[in-house]
Amino acid sequence: SLTTWLHTQAQEVWATDLFEHTLQNLRHNMNLNNLQASRDTRLQVKKLDWANKETWLSPHSIDVAICSDLIYSAEQVPSLVEVLQWCMTAKQAKILVVAPETRDGLGQFVSPPLPPLLKHFSTYPC
Repeated sequence: SLTTWLHTQAQEVWATDLFEHTLQNLRHNMNLNNLQASRDTRLQVKKLDWANKETWLSPHSIDVAICSDLIYSAEQVPSLVEVLQWCMTAKQAKILVVAPETRDGLGQFVSPPLPPLLKHFSTYPC
């Protein structure tokens, strides 16, 4: 998220995770780079729980999602797809997936049949 913010012209960047220790680490890294996450900036750190719709971002608010090493089991895939369908804009939405090729559930996530909204994605093994 910091690289995206620092090296693109993105109007808004959200760094999300479920766990508070990861969110604290994201904020710490922002501070190391002289960035402040606040309501006044377009760089935000936010808790996102795929099982709790109250934590989801606004509907149709994201043009590009960078999904980095976030699938750990096949059971998570339906929730992730539901969140992305909710958050992604309907036209031209892009999804970048970076994950180990052996990750359980990755094949289920990137293989057809995907919902129409999720057809524009790229995968990069790590």
